[in-house]
Amino acid sequence: MTGLEPEEAQQDSEAVEHSDDDETHFYVTGSNPVSDMVKLLENFNRLQSIYEEQSLQLQTIEQEKLETEFSLTEATDALAKKDATILSLSDQLELEHEETKNLNARAGKVAFENTVLTTKLQQLITAHVGLNKKKQDMEHQVRVLHQKIALIESEEEKVQADDAQVAVEKFRRASFQEGIGGSNGESAVTHSQSRKNLEEAEVRYFLKSEAIVEKMRKVKSDLDQQRRKDMEYLLVAERENRINTCSQWEACIRCFCSREWFDSRNTSLGRF
Repeated sequence: MTGLEPEEAQQDSEAVEHSDDDETHFYVTGSNPVSDMVKLLENFNRLQSIYEEQSLQLQTIEQEKLETEFSLTEATDALAKKDATILSLSDQLELEHEETKNLNARAGKVAFENTVLTTKLQQLITAHVGLNKKKQDMEHQVRVLHQKIALIESEEEKVQADDAQVAVEKFRRASFQEGIGGSNGESAVTHSQSRKNLEEAEVRYFLKSEAIVEKMRKVKSDLDQQRRKDMEYLLVAERENRINTCSQWEACIRCFCSREWFDSRNTSLGRF
């Protein structure tokens, strides 16, 4: 039934067959070929089943390998994306660091400008206090000058009244003397002397009046000169006040323009 020659069958019957399975061991003795064939078929079927099972396991392993490779590819892509994100964040962090440095520099500049403006504000306050003191001094000087003018005018009126009184008295005396001495021939001399005395009194009155007027003119000139100086001081102080509080002047500080340049562009008051 096996189709083998007796010698080959004998050799095959004497051969010992082992299965790779640790659980089953069988031997072909050749004494019962049918039983041996059945065993061989069972063993073949079992091996076929094992082979198919292992093939399925191999396919499963291959599928898991493919899935693992796919997952690894996805993980690699995700890692590459994360690396790109990290690089982008690193670049962004570098830019933010540079921007922070620039902001710190600008903050330092603004702090310096604030210090300059604070200093100028303190100077302005000091100048304002000095200006008020100067104004009070000027008002006091004006009051003193007005008192002097009033005193001079009072003295002038008194001198005028005294000179007029003296002239009238002398004229009356001269007229009285002329009336009394008309009989002895002295009336012409007395009248001439009275006229001379009256003219001398008028000359003295005129000279005193001119001196008083000249003195008043000098006082008025001094007062006007002092007023001009005070007005110039007030105008300069007002101009300094406008410059110190002007936004354009602050802009000139920021762009480091000189004060002379600013003054040259704003020569008249009110153009700030």
